[in-house]
Amino acid sequence: MLKKKIVLAGMIFAISMTLTGSLLNESVAKEKLTIKIGLQPVLMPELMTQLQGTLEKKFKDKYDIKWIEFTHAGPGIEAMAAGEIDLFDAGVMPLIQGKEKGRDYWAVGISTANVTGMVVRKDLGIKSFKDLKGKKIAYPGAGSWQLANLLMVLEKADLTVNDVELYKARFPEMPILLKKKAIDGYVGVEPFLSLSAVEGDGEMIFSPPGELAGFIVVRPAFAKSNPEAITDILREFNATAKWIRSSPNEAAEEFSRVFKGATTKEVILHAMKRGIFIEDLTPNYDHWIKFIGLTNKYKLTDIKDIEKFVKELIHPEFAKKM
Repeated sequence: MLKKKIVLAGMIFAISMTLTGSLLNESVAKEKLTIKIGLQPVLMPELMTQLQGTLEKKFKDKYDIKWIEFTHAGPGIEAMAAGEIDLFDAGVMPLIQGKEKGRDYWAVGISTANVTGMVVRKDLGIKSFKDLKGKKIAYPGAGSWQLANLLMVLEKADLTVNDVELYKARFPEMPILLKKKAIDGYVGVEPFLSLSAVEGDGEMIFSPPGELAGFIVVRPAFAKSNPEAITDILREFNATAKWIRSSPNEAAEEFSRVFKGATTKEVILHAMKRGIFIEDLTPNYDHWIKFIGLTNKYKLTDIKDIEKFVKELIHPEFAKKM
C-alpha cells in the first residue's frame, strides 16, 4: 500500500513539474525584449521608420519598441551613457567628441551622408572662396563640424577665420537671417541648406568630402546581449532608406508633415537629391580615419592614436549580418 502511494505521489509530482515547466516556457515565450530607441526630429531613416510603425508591426511578438525623443545629440548621448536608451542616431562630430570624453558606445551603422555644407547669398555674386573675405558667416558654434567646413573653405582661399565675421546662430535661424540679409552666408545642415536654395535666397558653394554625417550607435552591453536585435533593427532602417530613395515623393510628403511650418515637400526633395540616404549603412574604417584626421587638423579633436580610437568605436559586424 505504501509503495503504491509513493508511486502515485511520484507520478503527481512529475505531472506537476511538466505542467509548471510548460507554463514557464509559455511565459518566457511571451516575454518580449524592450528596446529603447533615441530619436531626433531630423531627416534620418529612423524618423520615417517610426512614422510608419515598421518595427512595431514587423516585430510585434518579439520586441517592445519604445521611442524616446531628444531635441539634439548631446542629451541623447548622455542618456545612452546613463543606460536610459539602447540605440541612438546622432551627427558624427558629437559622437566622436563624446567618445573622446569617455562616453561608451559602438557605432554600428551609417544613417545619412552629405547633409552639411555652405550657402551664400545669391545676390552677392560670390564667384570664388576668396570673395568670402570680410563677409558675415553664421555657424552653430565652436567644436561643430560646420565650423570645420568653414575652415576648409577658407584654407582653400588662403584665408583664416580672422578674415570673416563669425555669427553664432541655430540651424533653423540661418535661412531666415540670410533672407533678411542679416548675414552673407552660413555653414549649416539639411533641410535648411535646401530651403535657402529653393526659395532663391542662396546657393551652395561647398559640400564637405566623405560619407560621414549621421551614425547609429548602441550601448555595448545591450549589443553583446542582443546581437540579433541590433541586426534586425539595422536591416529595417536600411530597408526604410531604400524605400525613401525609391519613393521620394511619398517620403518627402511624410517628412514635410513632421516639419510643417519649417519646410516644404519641395525643399525636402531638393535635400534628398543630394544623396543623403545611402545604399549601404555598413561602417567603413577608412572613412572614419580620414574624417578624424580632418577633425584633428582643425583642432575639433585631439585624438593621438586614430586607428586605435576607430577600432574601439566602429563595429561593422552587425550590419554585415544583414
